[in-house]
Amino acid sequence: MPYLQLDVNDHYSVESKRLLAAKMSETYARMMSVDVRRISVGER
Repeated sequence: MPYLQLDVNDHYSVESKRLLAAKMSETYARMMSVDVRRISVGER
């Protein structure tokens, strides 16, 4: 199960974080040929 973690230096809205997580998951799933439902994204 892939886990993508991002460290950010600023504050972002929850909607912006969700959009970024979704786009990163889709990109990772496409590039690595994995099921997008198995990817976890963490932002801190």
